Amino acid sequence: MTSLSTSTTDFIPHCKPSINEADIAAVEKVMRSGQLACGSVCKEFEAALAERLGWKHACVVSSGTAALTLVFGSLDFVILPAYSCLSILCAAQTAQVSYRFARRTNAASWCSAAREFETTSDLLVHTHGVVDPSMIRPNTIEDATMSLGAVVPMAKQGRTCVSSFYATKMICCGEGGVILSNDWYEDERYRQRRDCREPRWSNQANYKMTDVEAALGLSQLQRLDSFLSARAEIAKIYNEAIQNRGLLLPPQERFPNSVYGRYVILVPDRDRVRIEMMARGIECGVGIEKPLNFDCRSSRDMDSVTDQLCESSISLPIYPDLGEKKAKRVITALLEVLQ
Repeated sequence: MTSLSTSTTDFIPHCKPSINEADIAAVEKVMRSGQLACGSVCKEFEAALAERLGWKHACVVSSGTAALTLVFGSLDFVILPAYSCLSILCAAQTAQVSYRFARRTNAASWCSAAREFETTSDLLVHTHGVVDPSMIRPNTIEDATMSLGAVVPMAKQGRTCVSSFYATKMICCGEGGVILSNDWYEDERYRQRRDCREPRWSNQANYKMTDVEAALGLSQLQRLDSFLSARAEIAKIYNEAIQNRGLLLPPQERFPNSVYGRYVILVPDRDRVRIEMMARGIECGVGIEKPLNFDCRSSRDMDSVTDQLCESSISLPIYPDLGEKKAKRVITALLEVLQ
């Protein structure tokens, strides 16, 4: 294994929030106002999110997991993707909703949906930022955490959409999330359930966002288009370097409405590659560590696509502040490791 010394200043992390002086000023303004909890800035953020993302209503909450928990709490049953992050399973268990896992992950989009249950609510995660409109049905709950700002045809919008604003997502509030909907009654129900001061529902909890977080989110939202453009430019550098090396391009390239929330490809001996990239001062992640149904699946639930994605996917650094120079360093190092 190659061992290279790299200074801390040269280290390239896998993820990094993009914070500027305008973000800091927005948060400082709220801090000096004396109104820190859920108030007028949260309402302003909700209105801006609904307008920018093309939904009638937006309800901001304390995290993406909280958003999913509130949505799941209104359901009797939901189909979950097996190839997805653990927070989805945590939300379903917290909401005490009955669930099962979709049997297959789509080999082209890396998304899974409950196509065999047309009347059942299913959670469609826009995996790594991939938008496959054909998988969106009227009962679909979309997780747009990694596809925030992507073009989703209005006619293909599902029942509800959620997103996380964690520190390293498409825009960040530190923590925070949102539930997007087109139905006033559903929006009002989420608002009532995110505040437990006046108990009305069995699954109410304190899931409110703060004005401090909302101020950061508002400032970040104004730069969402530039964030998307910067991520696309980095992806272009990566794609041009690997397309003639026998590697499969990320699924975003097969679905033109997609964005690059993550840049994930399949490589042989993924764990060795990550170690050698780290030795070069570059931190790489993975797509998903293991299927959500790993501990409970039977032979009928085995899916070769899901297993391959979990075993072979590597996630390269892609965030707005990475820049062209560092992006070229990342992809050059990867190709050296893969020789």
